[in-house]
Amino acid sequence: FSEKTFRDRLMPQVKSLALEDGHSLAIAVVEMPWSTNTRTPRKRQGRVFRVPGHLTGLVDELMDRLSAHFHGRGESRLMSAPRIAVVGHSAGGSALMSASESGDLCEIGPTHVVWSDASYGPWLKRAWSGCLGRAKDIQTHVIVRKGDVPYKRALQHVRRVAEPPNFRLDILPRREWSHRRIGNNVLQLSKIFVPGC
Repeated sequence: FSEKTFRDRLMPQVKSLALEDGHSLAIAVVEMPWSTNTRTPRKRQGRVFRVPGHLTGLVDELMDRLSAHFHGRGESRLMSAPRIAVVGHSAGGSALMSASESGDLCEIGPTHVVWSDASYGPWLKRAWSGCLGRAKDIQTHVIVRKGDVPYKRALQHVRRVAEPPNFRLDILPRREWSHRRIGNNVLQLSKIFVPGC
């Protein structure tokens, strides 16, 4: 990812949640093979997290690092059952698809999987055919801008699969919300950090 991604997109959202809303959170940003630091063509983006155990191994490693951080600070209490939410913005939807097809997405036990203007191609359909469609305890939240490809794909999904109670579709006005603006506000838009969590 570019430094701009962190400066303009991630840090303002995290600061708002941590400082204004008082949430205690850790955010892990996985650099994908098609990031600005590689020459991997974007058409290969769906190949990430295809191997079972790849995403679960990453999450296990992150949990170990968080636990070591708390121990290193001399805190006697360990993290108690951290809540995991997974967000894929734009091309990140392909990573959600692959992780669902491998089963890892559901294995890590997220409370929420958020598609931030990310339902391009057959990604949402394929993720739903993977573990995500069978996971009744995971809230799937799709946020799209009206009229774009992700919007059309999300509507196709809703028509194909009767909207279950664990699926939420938010359609934002096209004139007010750009693709970038959705990504820059997805943590607030998705409301995955509820008061008291």
